[in-house]
Amino acid sequence: MAAGTDAVETGERLSYAPFWRRVLALALDGVILSAAVVGIVYAANGAAAGFGARVFDPFWEEPKPVRTAVEPAGERRDVQEGDVIIENRYSRETRIYADGSVRVLAVIEGTTQRADGRIDQSRVEMLIGRNQGLIVRQRMTQALCGLLPFVYFLLMESSARQASLGKQALGIKVTDAAGRRLGLRRAAFRQLMKATNLFSTGITYLIAAFTERRQALHDMFAGTLVLRV
Repeated sequence: MAAGTDAVETGERLSYAPFWRRVLALALDGVILSAAVVGIVYAANGAAAGFGARVFDPFWEEPKPVRTAVEPAGERRDVQEGDVIIENRYSRETRIYADGSVRVLAVIEGTTQRADGRIDQSRVEMLIGRNQGLIVRQRMTQALCGLLPFVYFLLMESSARQASLGKQALGIKVTDAAGRRLGLRRAAFRQLMKATNLFSTGITYLIAAFTERRQALHDMFAGTLVLRV
């Protein structure tokens, strides 16, 4: 098929992309987007560091607090059947980090002493408070993680290549129901419908393996197809 010519005009039979290609393409795009998010977060934070500020919260890191204040909140001791003794200690921890963020956690430390003398230890931490600066950075990071994939797929799949980088690598592209290139409006609507996957644990995407034209639910709503190049 010549560049810029629609399948519907040439009479060429549409060749639907196998489901496994869609899955691999999605995985590749996930790696690309994850790397992009990490790069943007570190670049923005590095630029803002000169002003003593941070823009995003790198949630994948596990920074150590520079100071921790512990406030005991009580203890409880229970003796259960079989001479099992359960002791719980409750406390409130305020952790201060080098970037200025503050997290307040409710902590439960438990000790279970069994009849045979064996002792089990447990610790449960629940976040119950954050400072305003951390909340803003976390919201900014969430916005980045939501908007970047939307813009990426929108621009790539409505471009002349009709495919994200992952789809290009797997030799597939996105078209309308007649095999034509998507406009920005239809491509944007497809991305909005794709968000339903977040609420369906991927089931709406999985049905592409069983439908006649290999369409996921968002393809059906948007009137789009994923074809072999």
